[in-house]
Amino acid sequence: MKLALIQEKQNKLYSFNQPDLRFTKDQIMELQKEMIDQNLKMMQRAISHNVDLVLTSEAINFVGNPYRYQEKPYDLVVSSQDYLLEACAKLAKQGKTYLVVGMLLAKEHQQLSNSAVVFNKNGQICFVYDKVFLAGDENDYLRPGSHIWDSEFGKVGIAICYDMQFPETIRAYAKQGADLILCPTWGWENIYARCRAYENGIYLASAMAVPFYKDIIDLRSPSEVIGPDGQV
Repeated sequence: MKLALIQEKQNKLYSFNQPDLRFTKDQIMELQKEMIDQNLKMMQRAISHNVDLVLTSEAINFVGNPYRYQEKPYDLVVSSQDYLLEACAKLAKQGKTYLVVGMLLAKEHQQLSNSAVVFNKNGQICFVYDKVFLAGDENDYLRPGSHIWDSEFGKVGIAICYDMQFPETIRAYAKQGADLILCPTWGWENIYARCRAYENGIYLASAMAVPFYKDIIDLRSPSEVIGPDGQV
């Protein structure tokens, strides 16, 4: 299996070290579109190499922390959701490739989830995973969930960022016979992912974004694939 990990550069919406930063709706829409288009361009490049599976980082359509603007997060996500889903479906079908796209997903009853949406080779959504362990203020505006994907590559568990810090997440997947764990993330998986892979004797791949305010250093390791022995 040929696997491509998308590692994009984040923008000001992801600047968590500036709590006083505020955005207008137009600024959010512009920055969100910039991030989505950057990822779509990189996915296009990836499928040109005839890969079987493409994994993005977490929440590529992030709209920023809710306390930084007046708009409802749900409305901001909905405004671009069809564009993102349709573009990903087109890319998956074009490249006859599976896409696993980390994104905020607007659902019924005005609910949002931090999800990984899986598109099959025909461009159809075949699986959706919702992040189980919500971190920080995600608890204020997102809904948790859990699933396992029975794919043509075997049984695949998906864990988003903070999910990886809890041994139970990957242990539960391993007990269900998972062959591979995919992790869309914003970082810190060089410790947890290697531990989880080694603990359970399982393959694990994480796609990480480059922080807006610094390079990939310290605990923010690059995107990587880890073997059952815990080695990259």
